[in-house]
Amino acid sequence: MTTRIIHPLLAMIASSTNNELAKYFEYLKVENKIIRARIPGQIHTKPEERGRL
Repeated sequence: MTTRIIHPLLAMIASSTNNELAKYFEYLKVENKIIRARIPGQIHTKPEERGRL
């Protein structure tokens, strides 16, 4: 199961240029800020969520 997740991810990273990855990273940072601004207080993660992070 892990292979089905990791292989496409590695393929995407290998085919992407540094510029594309930088844009995607910046998008995710901004998206995260927007979502966190809508949720009051701290966000507490569960152990399985921390493992995914």
